[in-house]
Amino acid sequence: LDLRLQGHDIEGWMRQIRIPLNVNGVAIGNYVMDFVIDHNDGRVEYVEIKGFETALFKWKIKHLKAQYPVLWITII
Repeated sequence: LDLRLQGHDIEGWMRQIRIPLNVNGVAIGNYVMDFVIDHNDGRVEYVEIKGFETALFKWKIKHLKAQYPVLWITII
């Protein structure tokens, strides 16, 4: 990602970003996204890198997508 930033392919990036998970206004935990990439066109991409999908990951990503349906999430 640093090379993409140096080549002006992206505007910026961050790692280990906490996204709150809530149910009916009650905080039930956080999802820690591996990377967030700010693209030059203003889009924001959330990137998760997984070796394999655990049951907890499947539940959390399902909840995340339900709570934030407009997020652009890429799972590698």
